[in-house]
Amino acid sequence: MRGVVEFFVATGVVVPMVVGVVASAGITRAVRGRGLTRAPGWLVLAAVLSVVGVLVMTLFREVVPLVQHLLGGGGAEWPGLGGLLGWSDDGWWRATHDPLGSTQVVLNVGLFVPAGFLWTLVTRRPTATMLGLCATSVVIELVQAVTGLGANDAADLVANAAGAAVGVLAGVFTSWVRDEFIGDHAGSRRWLLRAASAAGVIALGSAVMIGGAAQRQHALTAEASTAFAGTDLGDVRRWQRSEELPDRVWFGALTRDVDGFVWAPDTVTARYPASFVAVRRCVLVAWVEDTVTVERRAGSVCRAPMLQ
Repeated sequence: MRGVVEFFVATGVVVPMVVGVVASAGITRAVRGRGLTRAPGWLVLAAVLSVVGVLVMTLFREVVPLVQHLLGGGGAEWPGLGGLLGWSDDGWWRATHDPLGSTQVVLNVGLFVPAGFLWTLVTRRPTATMLGLCATSVVIELVQAVTGLGANDAADLVANAAGAAVGVLAGVFTSWVRDEFIGDHAGSRRWLLRAASAAGVIALGSAVMIGGAAQRQHALTAEASTAFAGTDLGDVRRWQRSEELPDRVWFGALTRDVDGFVWAPDTVTARYPASFVAVRRCVLVAWVEDTVTVERRAGSVCRAPMLQ
């Protein structure tokens, strides 16, 4: 626990978050006082805090280190409008090829899910919520590009929009279920709604796991096919003699390191994991005398021990 606290202090999150919590309380009181929403105060506060959390993690967490740098006599270098041309080169690739394999993409998705969910419940306007959060994401990336507070990345835009969409859909579903439960006709349909809700959650979770594993396996297959195109067993033997095998095959050759490797007289097989949550998937790369094959596999073959 101490390490977590020290991490957040070191990254400058604590001060802006405390300020954000105080500001959120003031904003919530003003909104409720003017009658701008009939949502419960705790829900409005949570919704405001969700946006504050987004701003703190994307922009304001770097303000404290910047101020300390300036007070220490350092200078500030603002990219200015030229920063709008300095987008990450691999951002689009990470967002489209293997988004679930990128920690940055996953964190950006998760960052916008609470905001989409809570603001949908508060406003009851899912389209407006989605558009508002997408606009917020664009503004954040532009501010990062101009000020240098963070890194502007195309992957962030895609991930933020995906997270907002997940949150909005969850908010719409929650609102529907809540309305059905408190309606006059809810009594005779309550158990049906509960069963449908449970089935929907299970189906959505299963779809996410299966889809995530399929996406990860597809991306890894394409990567392996490109990385090992034109190689054969003779190349693997040469890599072994020159002690290049770890770099060429085991570690760093792909975005996934091998979790199994078998050397036989007439073939060499490397297994790369592509599992997602509980769904077992892997990619087998097999070298023979004159070619290499890349296969997608599932099930027990992806978890069975393989001798190195």
